[in-house]
Parts: sequence; C-alpha cells; structure tokens
Amino acid sequence: MFLVWKKANIMRVRMLLIGIAGAILGVVFFISFRTCFVDSMVENYVEHLKQLQNLEIAHANLLYCICKVRILQMLGLFLCYLSKKRRLFMQFCIGVMSCFGVIQIMCLFFVYGVKGFFVFLLLHFPQGLIYLLIFLFLLYKTENVGADYEYQKYVGKGNKVSRFLARLLEALLLVTSCMLGILVECYGNPIVLQQIVKYLI
Repeated sequence: MFLVWKKANIMRVRMLLIGIAGAILGVVFFISFRTCFVDSMVENYVEHLKQLQNLEIAHANLLYCICKVRILQMLGLFLCYLSKKRRLFMQFCIGVMSCFGVIQIMCLFFVYGVKGFFVFLLLHFPQGLIYLLIFLFLLYKTENVGADYEYQKYVGKGNKVSRFLARLLEALLLVTSCMLGILVECYGNPIVLQQIVKYLI
C-alpha cells in the first residue's frame, strides 16, 4: 500500500509539472503567433461579448453548437479514461487544457487588460464548475486505479453484480452531469454574461 501511495504522489507532481509546462507553452504560442491567427481569436471573443450585450440569444442554435463541441470533448475524455493508457491520456488532457486556458486568458487580457481575467471566469461560469468536477472525478479514478486493484486483491473479487452496478451508476452520473453542464452553458451562462460583463468592458 505504501508503494501505491508513493506512486500516486509522484503522479500528482507529474501532473502539476505538465500543467505548468502547458501554461508556459500557451504563453510562448500566444507571443509567437499573435500576429497570425491569435488576433482572429481575440476578434471572435470581442464580437461574442458584443452580441451578448446587444442581441437576444438564439438558444436553439447555441444549444446545437455547444452540444456538438462538448459532446465530442466529453466523449474523447471518456475514451481516454477507458483506455489502458488512461494515465498518459489524462496527463495529456491536463497539458492541453492548461495551454488553451492560458491562451484564452492572454487573448482577453490583451483586449481588456486586468478585467480580461474576470471576463475569462465569467465565460466559464457556472458550467465550468460542472465540467471541472467531471474532470476531477475522472482524474481521481485514474489516480486510484492502482489502489483499487490492491484493495480488490486484499478483500477478494467481491460481488461482480455490485461492481457492475457501481460502474453503471458512475457512468449515468457522468452523462447526467455532462448534459447538465451543456444546458447551464446554453441557458445560464449567457444571462450571467449579459448582466455582469457590461460593467467590466
């Protein structure tokens, strides 16, 4: 059990270092390619925020766009989790999210200054909390694969039906959380942005 605990701590440190490396890569990418296509990303953010302030939200179109992106993202994340190389894939996901998160923050900071950081938080509130909980849950399960294996060897195989029901419950919980995040992103986030962003920009 001590070896499992030690490996888990090493994995946490490794994921932290990967997150930092992803953030540094994001900064380098922004500085290097700002004049190419990062400027178009900035324009898209500005245009999106202007539309939220001046126009009614077409929820049907927004829901379709969000579903198309988020379902593919979540499907990719779940496939990474189910893979035998789940730890490697989850570490890759941390690096990618860190990199793109920093790029987005710097894009908004470039336009709005310090206020851009608060705009970034609002763009991901409150749906970002739900998505973050989903990712942390998968990350926790990934970290504890070794511990679960050692525990099962210690107590025996146990009831296969109970383990199957537990996994099914986890899957239903994840799918439900994903759908809830999509609905909140479509119907809740625009309201938050309309009410608050106008005081920041």
